[in-house]
Amino acid sequence: MFNRTLTILSLYFGETLIILSIPLGIIPGIGTIFNMYFIGLMIDFIDKSNIIFTPNTNFGKLILLLLGICILSEGLYFYLSCGLGAGPRDGLMLGLMHKFNISVSKIKTIIELSALIIGTLLGGPLGFGTVIVALTIGHTTQIAFNIGKFDAKKTRQNNLKDQFNSLFKYKKVNQE
Repeated sequence: MFNRTLTILSLYFGETLIILSIPLGIIPGIGTIFNMYFIGLMIDFIDKSNIIFTPNTNFGKLILLLLGICILSEGLYFYLSCGLGAGPRDGLMLGLMHKFNISVSKIKTIIELSALIIGTLLGGPLGFGTVIVALTIGHTTQIAFNIGKFDAKKTRQNNLKDQFNSLFKYKKVNQE
């Protein structure tokens, strides 16, 4: 349908989600910007370079899928626990969690299922793996957060203004 790379689509989608998240009190941070640019770039790079082996058997594909879900969940924990700003989709997740007092597992699942439906309506492929990810990523992310004792509802992500101010505060303190 579109002749765009995933990098470009990721940027468009990210910008839209950032705009939708601002009324929820989620202001972008440096992590938001890096996430928006580098996720798309890495997907394009990996897709074009064929550096990831895809197993030939369905069992091998299922194992790789489940491993990817676990790694993604741990990655979400690590980057969100730093507090440098959530990526656009995760910023929306945090804002909705705060506004409606909903758990990570529920809101992440709702967002992923919404992305699945929208992507399918726009002509994207809908496969078994897509459905499995949408239905499980919220729960595995909740498990990763629980293991790391990370409460996303109580954590504040730094925004660009915070990061700018802390940079100059650090510089001012060191000059004295």
